[in-house]
Amino acid sequence: MLKKAYKNLGDYSAERQKWAKAAKYFKLSHDYESLTNAYYKLEDFTNMEKLVEVIPENSPILENLGERF
Repeated sequence: MLKKAYKNLGDYSAERQKWAKAAKYFKLSHDYESLTNAYYKLEDFTNMEKLVEVIPENSPILENLGERF
C-alpha cells in the first residue's frame, strides 16, 4: 500500500514536470519504468546507469534503458 502511495505521488509530481520529486517517489515505489523516464527528463544518466544493476535481468525496462543511452 505504501508503494502505491509513493507511485501516486510520483505520478502527481511528473504531471507537474517536477522530475526530481517524481524520481524520488518512483524510487521509493520501485517503479523502475517511471523512474527511468524521470531520470531521462532530468538528464541524470549516472543514476540511469545504476538502474541497470537493480532491474531484473529479463525486464523489458532494460531494453528501454538501452534505447535511451
